[in-house]
Amino acid sequence: MTRYGYPLLVLLICLPVVFLTLGVPVPGLDVAVRGARVLDVPEDDQELAWLHTTTNTANWERFVYGVVRAQRLIPGLKVDETRAFRDSSTAVPELVLSLSGQPGHLRIRWYKLSSDAGVDYWVETLARRDPAPLAVIGGGSTDRAVDLARAMNRQEQWHGGRPLLLLTQATADRLGDTPEQNGTASKGPGLLGLYPGRSYRFCFTNRQMADAVLDFVWQNPELRPLSFADIAPLTVCSGLATNGVAHSRPKVFAVEWEDDPFSVDLNAQFRDALCVKLRPGNNGIDGGLPIRFWQRSVYYSVGGQVRPNRYEATVGGQLLQEYRSLPPERSLLVLPAVTTPARRLLGGLADAEPTLGARIVAVSGDGVSLNSVYRDGLYAWPVQSLSVPLVFFTHNNPVAWDEPKDTQDIPREYALEPPNGTEDVLLNTELTRIVTQAAYGITMDNSMAAVAGLVTNPDELATRFATLCPAFFDEHGNRVGGTGEYVVVVRPVTSVDPTVRAADPVARIDVWHRGEDRRWLFVRRVDVDQWRTRSVLTPEDQGRDDEQ
Repeated sequence: MTRYGYPLLVLLICLPVVFLTLGVPVPGLDVAVRGARVLDVPEDDQELAWLHTTTNTANWERFVYGVVRAQRLIPGLKVDETRAFRDSSTAVPELVLSLSGQPGHLRIRWYKLSSDAGVDYWVETLARRDPAPLAVIGGGSTDRAVDLARAMNRQEQWHGGRPLLLLTQATADRLGDTPEQNGTASKGPGLLGLYPGRSYRFCFTNRQMADAVLDFVWQNPELRPLSFADIAPLTVCSGLATNGVAHSRPKVFAVEWEDDPFSVDLNAQFRDALCVKLRPGNNGIDGGLPIRFWQRSVYYSVGGQVRPNRYEATVGGQLLQEYRSLPPERSLLVLPAVTTPARRLLGGLADAEPTLGARIVAVSGDGVSLNSVYRDGLYAWPVQSLSVPLVFFTHNNPVAWDEPKDTQDIPREYALEPPNGTEDVLLNTELTRIVTQAAYGITMDNSMAAVAGLVTNPDELATRFATLCPAFFDEHGNRVGGTGEYVVVVRPVTSVDPTVRAADPVARIDVWHRGEDRRWLFVRRVDVDQWRTRSVLTPEDQGRDDEQ
């Protein structure tokens, strides 16, 4: 090689890197960015942009399921899903919605987030196109919702108006130390205030989840916290118990993970909801007197699949020490976490105290799902090792599996079958129903009313959201609570029960729904057998089982 060979070789290697750093396209090296382009919107059509990462194929598939199934809810709605799954990873998947007799299509497109095409890139690119989308769908978690809302708020110039932001599963009531009460901030903007007046939440908030779970627990005597005086009144009346024990109040344990903002916020919402529930006149314990509240924080949530990490083990040991000092009573354990840390902590507690489930009921939000305890339960939630009853929240019915007669009006491949939970698909179906109803101006409670036609700008869509009947959003953009919530109760069937037979399931899952009168209605029971087969009881079987 000549004396100029090495310098030229170094220059050839480094020059493309310099160009890419400066944003200069280099043929062959900018494929990802060149492939990340928005599609044009045909005249008379409107677009909804679905922003999620390139690895979210499973979530997109469940979203498509939900959109296709919305055809069953809106007469005349047709969904073309032929371009929903593309062969090329750089192609833009698309769903095309149309309404019989109405001009214009509603196009839902998945613009994929990547290291080359992040949130800011897509927001800026969508803003430059004419027209901009009617709305952006995102916020599969609170941290992603925060990034998306801030990026959209920074972008002031849009063709055709600033799009609405439709959040799917961002449940936080506050950001960091900034609390948000019912969508308004006492010390800061809160989640919906990051893109003010244009954000709408299709899921329930952490506070709504905590309220619903506690409301259900308090209405069920077999789950509600009870003092020693409530459990053993004869012992108390006979004078065998001390005055201190006789008048003791049940204890609520709470553990949060400091490095998980979702855990910190959900724990705070559970505590606030407990304080409200136990005010005088709210049917609280001991005439509204405060309960005894024990709380600890776990410093770090990263760990293995089974064994508690060192911080969880320390907190678990402190909890058991306090638990063992209590008289026989039923306590509540607030477990605001996703599946893995919740399982580690609960498993460690149950290993050290096998009869823990007889005196403690665990409650959580939506961090634990039906898929965790049912479909993936053998390794994700082994109920024989986690012998504590658990009550958690879902945003929609998690056991709405189709019967054969129910799938005649939709393609067979979009049927919902066990053991997969159904809450995510039904949440997407609900989102599609609400957006389509508002976008086309459909009056669902009056079949004779004329359809207003497809909206032409985001402001018109926001106006129609505000006039939905019945109302789906409150004045701040949060989903209206008090009805529509679901809770799941997982009750392990313990071997210490003399009535348990070898053929019995290892656990039973009961699903409940809060109706319009705020009363909890039984939905379905599912038997869990993680070592043999899973079975879903029919309503007739459920009735006979209850009668026995």
